[in-house]
Amino acid sequence: MSNEKQLADELLRILRSMGGTHFRHATSGLMQGEKGLLFCLYKHSDMEEITPSFLSQRLEVKRPAVTIMLNSLEEKGYVSRIRKQNATDKRKICILLTPKGKEFVERIFQSVEDAMLYLVRTMGNQDVEELIRLTKRVIKIMEDYDGPSRQGV
Repeated sequence: MSNEKQLADELLRILRSMGGTHFRHATSGLMQGEKGLLFCLYKHSDMEEITPSFLSQRLEVKRPAVTIMLNSLEEKGYVSRIRKQNATDKRKICILLTPKGKEFVERIFQSVEDAMLYLVRTMGNQDVEELIRLTKRVIKIMEDYDGPSRQGV
């Protein structure tokens, strides 16, 4: 039998795959792309050099969009830009999550986990397990669906 933490983690994974907005309040003041950029920096914080080009590829957005997001996040104190060491091109920079940015992302993650645990405790393990089962079924069905052409419409 699953424990509350396992159920909360599984439910969160499922809600993310459905594009859930359960943590929107925790990230107010940020554009959707900025949230993604912060999460990407946090996830890859063990890398020595995170470049705007890397972020552009990972987020699947154009480089100018990354620059706009970085400008905004730098103004808010969540990221910093540093020149790449030993770079011949002085324009080469790396992006770092600042301590303030790291704390912000960790607060978001904690807020989301708290909300999922509240949901599990409120609904009960059995209902959450059923919700997870049904949601997985919905996701599988939607992944198999290829639009009106399949239905002859």
